[in-house]
Amino acid sequence: STVYNRSSGLTNSRLVKRPSLFYLVSEVKSSDVGTALHYLLEAASAFGDVPSYRYDVVDLTRQYLSDVFDEKQKELVDAYNSADKEEVKLLNSYLQKILVDMDQLLESNEYFLLGKWIQDAERWAESKEETVLYRFNAINQLTQWGPAHTVLNDYAGKQWSGMVGDYYLKRWELFADRIEW
Repeated sequence: STVYNRSSGLTNSRLVKRPSLFYLVSEVKSSDVGTALHYLLEAASAFGDVPSYRYDVVDLTRQYLSDVFDEKQKELVDAYNSADKEEVKLLNSYLQKILVDMDQLLESNEYFLLGKWIQDAERWAESKEETVLYRFNAINQLTQWGPAHTVLNDYAGKQWSGMVGDYYLKRWELFADRIEW
């Protein structure tokens, strides 16, 4: 089992899915990704100025945080099912902190920005109407992937700054308010 060979059914982190009291177990442990991240960071003195290295540091750190999020979300479900109110509150807070930290991390690299995705889509427009349409489509692709009430919600979820801090975090905050007694 590696981060490139996931057969458990969990193909994207729970953080980009609608919050729920359901989870799939990932075969990848955050500690495995954390070990790889540790080795990658040891190369900072030699490669810290190389753009592809900096991209990899952000991407692997994002993956690590994502895997930690999934593990903590499972703990949240277990705490909720055990009616452990204090643990539910603590884990909700922890999950939200991961999302805040991840958004700040992703903000540090141009390839992980929602704003860049939207601007790139708008650049194709030749009129004001097309600008509005292309902006809508760029956002819709990441969130609903079609008309309202589609079954493909979050189909193309992305762990990008702007999505994590402004969209996924808000959903998890609302979810926390609903499940805390």
